[in-house]
Amino acid sequence: MSVNILIVTQTKIGKSLLKGAEVTYRKLPIKAKAFCVGCEGDPENLLPKLEKQVEELDDGDGVLILTDLFGSTASNIAHRLKESFPSHVKIVAGLNFPMLIKAINYADEPLKLVANKAVAGGREGVHIEE
Repeated sequence: MSVNILIVTQTKIGKSLLKGAEVTYRKLPIKAKAFCVGCEGDPENLLPKLEKQVEELDDGDGVLILTDLFGSTASNIAHRLKESFPSHVKIVAGLNFPMLIKAINYADEPLKLVANKAVAGGREGVHIEE
């Protein structure tokens, strides 16, 4: 089993990043889905849809939820998911492609470690080219 990933973003950027990961791996070694909050209508009605996504993704090792921007609508909805699944969900905000790849690479580890690796990957993947 492994930690699976739910990407929750305000726009379709999450779907684009997930597609990039699918191209990189050819076939993802985990289950992953992307959900566009801004594409689905009223955010207040989205929680049940996202709860269903978590239930479908959780194979017992938990679900890492990656959001685009801390404090955004997507991030706030993700935090409400944590209330529904306190021990099976970790949330990381600030999604970028290196973060997603790192999370996938370490998905066989415990959920907390996958979340920490995702944060490290996101930070390490940002550089200023001189």
